[in-house]
Amino acid sequence: MKKKIILSATVVLAMATALSACKSSDSDSGKETPFPTVEVVQPIEEASDLRTASPEVYDILEFITTETLDGEATITEYSYERGEDRYRNKIIVPSGLNGVPITAIGDDVFNGAVEIFDITIPETIKSIGTGAFYGCTNIKELKLPESVTEIKDSTFGNCAGLVEINIPKNVTVIDDNAFWRCFELKNITIPDGVTKIGAYAFSHCTALENLVIPPSVTEIGAYAFNFTPWFEQLTEEFVIINNILIDYNGSEANVVVPEGVVAISSAFSDNAAIKTVTLPKSLTKIGHSSFFRCSNLESIVVPASVTVIENHAFYSCSSLQSIQYLGDAPEIAEDAFKDVPEGLIY
Repeated sequence: MKKKIILSATVVLAMATALSACKSSDSDSGKETPFPTVEVVQPIEEASDLRTASPEVYDILEFITTETLDGEATITEYSYERGEDRYRNKIIVPSGLNGVPITAIGDDVFNGAVEIFDITIPETIKSIGTGAFYGCTNIKELKLPESVTEIKDSTFGNCAGLVEINIPKNVTVIDDNAFWRCFELKNITIPDGVTKIGAYAFSHCTALENLVIPPSVTEIGAYAFNFTPWFEQLTEEFVIINNILIDYNGSEANVVVPEGVVAISSAFSDNAAIKTVTLPKSLTKIGHSSFFRCSNLESIVVPASVTVIENHAFYSCSSLQSIQYLGDAPEIAEDAFKDVPEGLIY
């Protein structure tokens, strides 16, 4: 039975974010990429004063709304009262309520809570929802419980002041935009067992210099590491991680992708130099934005091994005249060939 317990009738913090993916350009690079459009939450004014305004630690039990299902509770809402001297900048997430363990923080619960500087998450928490801490720009350190198994879409996106966070050993997925625009994040060790790093997961982490990716990772989304120092120092012609081609730094018009590559992820995005690409027999996936806006790409032969062509894979390839499949046509996403020349058969 699902029971909703409302513990506070205080003013609810407005938590909103637009997470739709669309095209935008980055002023610091000539390479345009379709970064997601989101509301960028700015830190509160006079943050240093607010840090010491309320030095006591707040147990937020009376300021949350929970829902209980199957003997476990989820925090679904965080409410607070604004006032001159009432900024709960150090808070403790409760581990239980009336004998019921709190095991989840729901979607967007602390989204945009710029008044929070320090937060303690109990070991009972197993799930943290989409956008749960998005835009918490004044949190600098976070310790996640080892029971957490997934870093969901935009959970810590735009935590602009975040310097240190652990990724628990039981995590298997780091989803899209998970740490997008965490400008102060410098070091990340991804534990062995993680299988997926989503699109834009660490994009625009402009201080990220050290990143450890284990061999367990078998999927890397588009632009996962773009605009990070770690990514920029990878200067080899083909940047391949765990047999996934994530970038191409060459200048050839006729490119031969090395044998052994099993997936391509935004590697040739916005490359106006290439005209033809020879794909390896090992390739199984042409990922999101693989050849995004390759304006001079004329033809491509798809090996029989390829089973899927994802969205925007050949988006706006305005010179593409032919595409040939050596085997059965793979699964093709609806917008894989969006804005290609009229009459192209694919």
